[in-house]
Amino acid sequence: METKEQADFWGTGQRKGHSVAEVDGTYQVTFYRDGIDLGTIAYEGKSIHYVDSAVDNWYYDVLTEETIERYRLER
Repeated sequence: METKEQADFWGTGQRKGHSVAEVDGTYQVTFYRDGIDLGTIAYEGKSIHYVDSAVDNWYYDVLTEETIERYRLER
């Protein structure tokens, strides 16, 4: 399962996006800003509803780039 979405945000001048994949039963979300991959966070043991909330938090600036950097999978 993989979904991809992007959205423009009113007046911010930033284009944010994300993609969701399920890998071995764990949801993984990759977050993007202006087409740049900021990192992927694995939500092990979390439901799709939890993941949806995390994605919403990204679009509403609750989830920050610093948080993504802190919790992202190693590259």
